[in-house]
Amino acid sequence: CALTSGGGVLCWGWNGYGGLGDGTQTNRLTPVSVVGLSSGVAKITAGAGQTCAVTSAGALKCWGFNDSGQLGDGTETTRLVPVGVSGLSSGVVAVSAGTRGSCALNGSGAALCWGFNDSGQLGDGTQTKRLTPADVVGFGRTNVTPTVTPTVQPTATPAPAGFNDRAQAVAARLNHGCAVTGAGGVKCWGYNGNGQLGDGTTTTRLTPVSVVGLNSGVVAVGVGDSHSCALTSGGGVLCWGWNGYGGLGDGTVSVRLTPVGVTGLSSGVVLLAVGANHTCALTSAGGVKCWGENMTGQVGDGRLTNNEIYNRREPVDVSGLSSGVLVQAGAVTLAAGNGHTCAVMVAGGVKCWGDDTVGQLGDGRGQIVGNIWQTTPVSVVGLSSGVVEVGVGANHTCALTSGGGVLCWGWNGYGGLGDGTQTNRLTPVSVVGLSSGVAKITAGAGQTCAVTSAGAPKCWGFNDSGQLGDGTQTKRLTPADVVGFGR
Repeated sequence: CALTSGGGVLCWGWNGYGGLGDGTQTNRLTPVSVVGLSSGVAKITAGAGQTCAVTSAGALKCWGFNDSGQLGDGTETTRLVPVGVSGLSSGVVAVSAGTRGSCALNGSGAALCWGFNDSGQLGDGTQTKRLTPADVVGFGRTNVTPTVTPTVQPTATPAPAGFNDRAQAVAARLNHGCAVTGAGGVKCWGYNGNGQLGDGTTTTRLTPVSVVGLNSGVVAVGVGDSHSCALTSGGGVLCWGWNGYGGLGDGTVSVRLTPVGVTGLSSGVVLLAVGANHTCALTSAGGVKCWGENMTGQVGDGRLTNNEIYNRREPVDVSGLSSGVLVQAGAVTLAAGNGHTCAVMVAGGVKCWGDDTVGQLGDGRGQIVGNIWQTTPVSVVGLSSGVVEVGVGANHTCALTSGGGVLCWGWNGYGGLGDGTQTNRLTPVSVVGLSSGVAKITAGAGQTCAVTSAGAPKCWGFNDSGQLGDGTQTKRLTPADVVGFGR
């Protein structure tokens, strides 16, 4: 789905549950307008089978799959066009659509959730499915009487008296969720079999519980499948939960029921990415440290040796990257794929490390058949300067230059490199027709998309379900215009 500058919503692709909102269950190969939402929409989010929109007036509307009440309209009836979420006709500032449930945040800092609730993931104190929004205990509409409108962004600044239980940000996965409070504390709820709630137990919690020791000073929280991490205002990192791959970074593989400091990261971190198996942190000095799974060298410390545990149990410096990585607000300068990681340097060059089986590192040494790993960063051939962002797909990589050009390399089985072929490339090749004028790029599993400086989206690569939006189901080896947005 796409949100236009005029506040309209258009959707395309699979429509078996009515998630496109056009009144049908017909798959659409090009964008169609969502019924009744031609203007006035401020935000959109798409879940597994449902879609939701927040209007400029703060009303919440949802449509699509509704087997567990995830649309919040008081029924379990699938809706082919938008319906209002019960009790949320105004005041909504953010919404997140999950697998079989949804949550919203209002301007008073109240968190509300509805839908499936088998593990208490709605945080309302029950395991009862909710067909209309229910208050998350401790963050509900009745918990505080606000007199000012709070920020929705994470903040470590102490909130006014009476506002410490207002949610500033919410992060959730399939079976547990966490929130940063107005005072900079963290509360979590849901499934807790691996201690991912951080309350010192493995007891599933139907209402939010405070994470031990994190009552203030947190600016962001990240939630993985079975662990959680927090970034403090002083640039420190703490993690808790499952630790089988060393993903907590405390030097062990022991499950932790309460937060532990990530070794050596008590300060200086400006960005934290919580992934499934390996994690990297960008420091204020432009350095990169990684920890966790390292089976293909994706941690980048060069120490992959025989008979040694591959995974890194605490952060290690990425070899040669103790400084020099571009730190720039709003720019994606560090990104990770299935088994490789890439960074943009201050000088505008690109370095990558990890799995190079199909040339995704761009150093010219990858192999089409067989495994080859680069355990330390290698320079991408021909990209020593001029790059401002990097996009990393599952097994291919793309770079955006300061002149608005796009170059890609790696796996090309579906044409995701955009060079007019399906030949894997060990070094960067220019995307046909995109030598200038591009403002943003993003890379998926088999397709890539770019937005031009004029606001026109173009996509190329895999297209079996019409995901390129060009009116066909034919894979595209060069960029194609998304229908309805023009060039």
